[in-house]
Amino acid sequence: MTKIVFDLGATNTRVARVADGAIGEVLKVLTPENRDGWPAHLLGLINQVSGEGAEEIVGGVAGIREREALAGAFPGARIYNDALMSGLGEAIYGAGKNEEVVGYIGLGTGIGTSRISGKKVGTMGFEAGHHIVDFIKQESWEKQVSGRV
Repeated sequence: MTKIVFDLGATNTRVARVADGAIGEVLKVLTPENRDGWPAHLLGLINQVSGEGAEEIVGGVAGIREREALAGAFPGARIYNDALMSGLGEAIYGAGKNEEVVGYIGLGTGIGTSRISGKKVGTMGFEAGHHIVDFIKQESWEKQVSGRV
């Protein structure tokens, strides 16, 4: 089965073709600042790597609004929270492959977190980056340490 996989981040977008379990060359480009243009941006990249087509499109994106917009633009695609996908990858193939419960923290343009139990993605709501850590300024952890200006 041939798949197109993607990670649509606030700074970079990565898209690759996966065939027979092997990931091909990863196309990495800057993500447009205008989030309304993300579906067209992603479609162009998918077309670049799809070759003879793909049976499935699977990917991760940070924002809830953005996931909904992409799901509407790509019916049938499986689109998840990017931190959940990263945490699941670590739980199955990475540092947590021998652990029952894995916590994941991704530091980048924002802060993404996930909790994986039994090699399965749990429910949303483990958004540690949104927790207030400076009560005087009422600033979240993400506001204080992420790459956002």
